[in-house]
Amino acid sequence: APPPGALERDPRKPETAVKVLASDRAGRWLVVSMWHPAMGFQPFLIDREAQIAERLPKPGERSGQSTKLIVSWGRMPPTTLARVKVRDGLELPVVVTVPADHKGGPLPTVVRARSFMNHTFDLDHDVGAKFLAERGYAVVSVNARGAAGFGKALLAAGAGQYATGAIDDLEDVAKWAVAQGIAAPDRLAVYGEVHGGYGALVAIGRGESPFKVAVAISPVSDLVDVFDRQADAGSWYALRLRQFYGWQDGADNRRTLLEASPINWVPRLERPLLIAPRPTDDPPQRMQSERLVAALRAAGRDPTPPPSTDRFARRLDGGEGAFWRQLEVFLGGHLGGQVHNHE
Repeated sequence: APPPGALERDPRKPETAVKVLASDRAGRWLVVSMWHPAMGFQPFLIDREAQIAERLPKPGERSGQSTKLIVSWGRMPPTTLARVKVRDGLELPVVVTVPADHKGGPLPTVVRARSFMNHTFDLDHDVGAKFLAERGYAVVSVNARGAAGFGKALLAAGAGQYATGAIDDLEDVAKWAVAQGIAAPDRLAVYGEVHGGYGALVAIGRGESPFKVAVAISPVSDLVDVFDRQADAGSWYALRLRQFYGWQDGADNRRTLLEASPINWVPRLERPLLIAPRPTDDPPQRMQSERLVAALRAAGRDPTPPPSTDRFARRLDGGEGAFWRQLEVFLGGHLGGQVHNHE
């Protein structure tokens, strides 16, 4: 293990540095600080034997806000930024990650949707993409219309488009990945969290969807409920909801939101689907997931496999480890990616 105080720069990302703050005698446990000019310092606890990285809370942050993921700290998977022109001529910045040992040819592919306007995908270290790439997937992360940080045109193009044009973007990028030889056309998944989870549900519910399966983490499933809770709020979030979903007061717009809410068209969600809450969800957001799960179960489907009890899940307490285990089993069963043995 590097000695405490060592500062190492990743040759693939010259602006990223990792400083080792402390380690045990055997070199299994490391406390490191990762630095990037866009993010500042982020502290991590690394278990090199179990291949776990836990982001430690920074000053003023609750301990429950730290996150844990299992990744191997070997060679990083190749990651590139592409510009993809979609059906209306708009160009989208798309981040593509493939397995480190990929020799060419189409792969099972996960197309990821952004969670909301202020969330973007870039070339910085992405443990979620690395987790999937290590299991044999290509990961195509889509900065759909409405994404911030890529110019005013892309941001403005998202106005009123989160339930329509942004979903077209996911489909168009998936078809682009197939045409480029990145993705196998019969092994495509769509994946998103919160508003990205909403996008995944809408994408999988379309009749001509290119996606075989969907993963929705804490998805927004009832737009009317979301807007009712934010109706009198003047927050940045409330204003952006109105802007990007096209919300206007009135019965006609309320009817549009009802029709655009996955909770109201459960029969269309026929393809394999994994839904999971986040441990940090507040009660209203958790209710969005729970109501959708209940409706699917009433229709004879269960989108939430029972939690894993193997060593992988037990090492990551708090429920998040169980989700990552469920994810690799779910995707492996439907798309044919690797399912690692953690015993």
